[in-house]
Amino acid sequence: MRLKIALLAVMTRWQITGYKLGQASGLDRSVISKLIRGEVKTAEWEKIEQLLNGFEKIDPMARDAFMGALQRPDSTYPLITDATLGFTLARESPELIAEILAILKDLKLVDLAREERLKAVLAEEDPVTDIPPCTLEEHISKKMIIARCDKDGI
Repeated sequence: MRLKIALLAVMTRWQITGYKLGQASGLDRSVISKLIRGEVKTAEWEKIEQLLNGFEKIDPMARDAFMGALQRPDSTYPLITDATLGFTLARESPELIAEILAILKDLKLVDLAREERLKAVLAEEDPVTDIPPCTLEEHISKKMIIARCDKDGI
């Protein structure tokens, strides 16, 4: 399977942004973006190992899925196509969401007390669902990705 399709399949399934994968793997986000866009058809084993280690840090099952996806034929994932390349990259990035939140705060359109309560809830691991802690920006990013998936029927 092509590297970009394997990356997209796993990133989409686990709702992992290029930013988060970059942080976990140590790869620059621009390298990850190039891999996803198909600008780099193959990668050295060192980069693949970094991606595998990054997925492992996020979720060990994501690592296994990525390794498995690399070994499957392209036809295995017919819904992941070039049309979905921007899916995990642009609008939903936690960095962009942080910038948007800052603007909303400047305009006094954000209830700061509610924001702080939500941040506190998100910072705690949920023992029932075993959902790991995340930032407000990551939470909003995931919600946006899910909404776009629902809208696009993915």
